[in-house]
Amino acid sequence: MRCLRVFTIALSGPALAQDLPEVPISSEVAAMMATTVESGDYLQQVSGYALDADRDGDLDLIVEVASSPVGGNAVWVVPYVLRNTGGTYEIATKLDINGWISGLRLDGEVLTITTTTYLPGDARCCPSGIEVRDFALR
Repeated sequence: MRCLRVFTIALSGPALAQDLPEVPISSEVAAMMATTVESGDYLQQVSGYALDADRDGDLDLIVEVASSPVGGNAVWVVPYVLRNTGGTYEIATKLDINGWISGLRLDGEVLTITTTTYLPGDARCCPSGIEVRDFALR
């Protein structure tokens, strides 16, 4: 299990496991995430999921930034955790995972991220495998 030392979670009672919803991304967050794209690449999309990881009442985000090289046919997907401090988002950390996020689940202090992954013989367009990773939020 990997440990994200991004948040300190103080739970006041037993936490219920919950699937995290995909949420619309504001133009401000999309513009901020566009600055993370490598020079020579272009931004394809920014998508995200909401969670109150630090239990302060503000929804934090896990976002995926998808970019491609100009004139190329590859797509890079980089996930980040964004902390919400009074309505302003800042990048807290980059997650060490590969592939598109296909599901997130929060169970107490454990964030489970399911991603697509390539299996031998998969075409570049179409990963057919899944990878499940657990992260401890602290």
